[in-house]
Amino acid sequence: RNVLRQIDELMNSFAENRFVITTRQADPVMKELGHQGLRLRTIQPLNQAQQADFVLRYYEAWSTRGGDQQARDLIEQLARNQALGQMASNPLLLCQIAVLHFKSKGALPRRQDELYFKCIRHLIQRRHPDQLSDEQFERYFGLLGDLALAILLEKEREWLPRARAEAVLSQALKAQSPEMEREQSADDLLQQMSQQWGLLVSEGKRGLEENFGFVHRSFQDFLAAY
Repeated sequence: RNVLRQIDELMNSFAENRFVITTRQADPVMKELGHQGLRLRTIQPLNQAQQADFVLRYYEAWSTRGGDQQARDLIEQLARNQALGQMASNPLLLCQIAVLHFKSKGALPRRQDELYFKCIRHLIQRRHPDQLSDEQFERYFGLLGDLALAILLEKEREWLPRARAEAVLSQALKAQSPEMEREQSADDLLQQMSQQWGLLVSEGKRGLEENFGFVHRSFQDFLAAY
């Protein structure tokens, strides 16, 4: 509510200006802005040309030398590897692939499961001020895996109602240890997975209940089998 109030004050103070407000689909702010009469737009999947343009711009911004050659290498990998190219159609995932490619100097994992693992690990770590331990990562991967499996067992196999998602996470937290359940609620964890990590997206509301799914089906399938 505080964010919405600040946006409203800013728009009223500069009424002659045009405003572009960006947010994740899972963010409640997006729904509230839509109710206020603002036009909502959703970013569409990137095609091959747009992926190449993104990679060139990424390396132009971050690389001090040899960036063009490294960018071309990643563009070629995206074109050759169909599974990698499909992942790269999502701007968030393409960014993670570019980060991994940049940090590893072009050596992306050859196996898809290794690529998914590293992408997910980076998405979790990027919002944490401290370096997470392997034990903490295993805990988070286990919780995500329980949620992914629950979604696969649903009839539609892509979405899970909020109440059901919270119940799955609550049970998983309790199974790991009662202390963990007391330290972090299922509701907080669900918000962390969607708004901080970007691994979950919200479909909005069907009837009266919000539904959650993974940002990419490949992540869901990988985590369900993890």
